[in-house]
Amino acid sequence: MTIKKVLLTPEQKLEYCKLIFNDGYTTKQVQELCGASSSAINRWKAQYRKELEGIAPINRKAMTLEQKATS
Repeated sequence: MTIKKVLLTPEQKLEYCKLIFNDGYTTKQVQELCGASSSAINRWKAQYRKELEGIAPINRKAMTLEQKATS
């Protein structure tokens, strides 16, 4: 079995996070849409929550416009 890594831009990850937080999608639904692993999506969700709180990501590209402006 070969594991295929899904490469998404920060903008795409942001859109998937918005589906979860704003539109009520589950991690499983987003996983089926984009093909990313549930652990990857959980990392995006954690990063998104932190960015909304004003905490800039470390060693990752920011997803939100507010954090992009500060980095």
